[in-house]
Amino acid sequence: MLGVEKVKIGTLSLNINTNDLNYGALLHSWAFQQVLKNKLNIKNTEIIDYIPSHFIGINFKYPIITSIKGFHPRGTIKLLPNTYFHAKRYEKFKDFVDKNMVTSKSQYNVETLNQAELDYDCIICESDVIWSPNSMAGNFDPTFFMALDSMKDKRRIAYAPSLANAEFTKDQEEQFTGLLKNVDYISCRERYAAEYTSKFTDKRVSHVLDPTLLLNEKDYLEITEKRLITEKYLLIYFPLQFMPELVKQAKSYAKKRGLKVVEISSYVLEKFKHKTYTDAGIGEFLSLVKNAEVVFSNSFHGVCFSVLFEKEFYAYSRKTGRKIEDICKLLGLENRFIRNFNFSEQEPIDYNKINRIISEERIKSIEWLKESIYTKEN
Repeated sequence: MLGVEKVKIGTLSLNINTNDLNYGALLHSWAFQQVLKNKLNIKNTEIIDYIPSHFIGINFKYPIITSIKGFHPRGTIKLLPNTYFHAKRYEKFKDFVDKNMVTSKSQYNVETLNQAELDYDCIICESDVIWSPNSMAGNFDPTFFMALDSMKDKRRIAYAPSLANAEFTKDQEEQFTGLLKNVDYISCRERYAAEYTSKFTDKRVSHVLDPTLLLNEKDYLEITEKRLITEKYLLIYFPLQFMPELVKQAKSYAKKRGLKVVEISSYVLEKFKHKTYTDAGIGEFLSLVKNAEVVFSNSFHGVCFSVLFEKEFYAYSRKTGRKIEDICKLLGLENRFIRNFNFSEQEPIDYNKINRIISEERIKSIEWLKESIYTKEN
C-alpha cells in the first residue's frame, strides 16, 4: 500500500510537445498536477516530459521549418501566415510550463523512456485523446498504456483518457485489448468511451471528469490575466477546425446584442475581420473566456472553461464532436450542442443546477483517483 508521504507519481499526456499548441492540453496537465498536490496532498509528483513518436523531429516553435525540410509546399504555405504568432504563443506556453508546472529533468521518446530507470511508485496517464489511434498518426502509443519495460513494476493508472469517437477497426480492437492488460486501474473521460472500453477488458472501467473540471473557478484565478477587453464581447474559440458558418452565426448573435466579436484561433486572416488573438498565452486565454458574455466554440475544453466560469455558450460539432456532445449531456445541456449548424437561441443556463452536477461528479472522480493510488493490491 502506497503512503501519501513517500509516494512519487509521474504523469503522462499530451501537453506542450505538440505542433498545434492547444490550450486545453496544457491546462489539463497543469490542473491534474494541482489536484494531486492540493486535493490528494501528494507533493512528490512531476509531469514526464515525453514526445510521442509522430511528433519526433518537429520544431514546435517553428513548425514551418519542419515543413520546409520535409518538402511539403502546401503545408509550408498554410503555416507561413501564422509563423510569427505561433512562435510567440510557443514562448508563452513554455514560460507557463517553466513557472507553473513541475516536469521531469529528462526529456524522453518511446525508446529512451522504455530503457529509463524510473523512480516513480506510480505512473498515471491522464486525459486528452491519448487512446485514439487517429490522433496518434494511425497507431496506438504504448507509452499511454504504460506498456513499457520501465513501467512494469509500477502502479499504472489511466485517468480520463479519451478515445475521441471510439470507432476502432477489428485489428485496432485486438491491439486495444492487449494494451489494456498493462493498466491496473482504468477510467475514461467520456461515458460512451467507458462503456466501449469495458468490452475489451475484465477490469472495471469507470467514468470520471476531465482534470480541468476537478478544480473550480477560484483555483484558476492565480494563473488568469486581468481583463483584456473593456467592452462587452462575444468570444469565438477554434482550437483546430475553422468553421465559417459558426463565425456567421456568432456575428449575427453579437450584432443583435451589441457585443464586440473577439476570437482565439490560429487563423491570422481573421484579424482583418474582427479582434483576433493568435498568440494568446494561457493566462490570456482564461481571461478571455472568463470575461466574455457568451462563448461560441467547437472545443471540448471550450465547454469546460465556459462552464467553470459560468458563461452562456454554444458548442458546435466537428469531426470528433462526440466528446463535446458527451460533456453537454452529462451536464444536462444538450440544447447547447449544435449539430449541422442548426442554431437556436436558448434560455439562460441555470448554473445552480450545473454546479451541483459537477460537484457530485468531482467528488466521485477524486475518490476514484484516491482509491486507485492507495488501494492495497491483492
